[in-house]
Amino acid sequence: LDKYFEKNEKVKFDDSLSKINQSVVSMTELLEEVIRFGHSDIDERDNEIAEMDMIHQVNTVVTNFKNQEKQRFNTVIDYSESPLLLCTDARKVRLILNNLIKNAIQYSGDEPRITIVIERVNHHVRVTVMDKGIGITDNDIDKIFEPFYRGENTIGNSGTGLGLAISKRYAESLDGQITYDSQIGKGSNFTLILPINKL
Repeated sequence: LDKYFEKNEKVKFDDSLSKINQSVVSMTELLEEVIRFGHSDIDERDNEIAEMDMIHQVNTVVTNFKNQEKQRFNTVIDYSESPLLLCTDARKVRLILNNLIKNAIQYSGDEPRITIVIERVNHHVRVTVMDKGIGITDNDIDKIFEPFYRGENTIGNSGTGLGLAISKRYAESLDGQITYDSQIGKGSNFTLILPINKL
């Protein structure tokens, strides 16, 4: 940085500074996820159950991504009922949605197009995040929820390998689950299923 600053090479200086900032952000995210994964609140003992609107939660997460620099993507949010209320832990739900939507964006190439379907199914709320990205290889399909595991076709993309592991444990702590299906080169669908009332 000093070299570029002294030579008054502003473009190279700004580029180097941006890379340093991104590295700091990535390291911070890694530390936060490691701490979160080992923290006791990942189970249901510390759930904070309250009424929340799933439609609002999804829209908020999507808007936050769109407000971030370089997060350019197209989104279709499909629902027939609004508000769609349920009693659960909103903080954990936000983290799960954040991870699922972040992955859909990150592994969908230069112009991601994400579809999110939100629906009530019997006594549950189901949120499906669909992308047209790189998909998951057959070698990886049974390992994606393992802590620190990263798929063989994700080389070159940043990540900690903890997002899905944390999301799965959070969903289970809310009496829910995450299911998925994927085709290599065609995309992935991840579905969060939660009860309307977490007892």
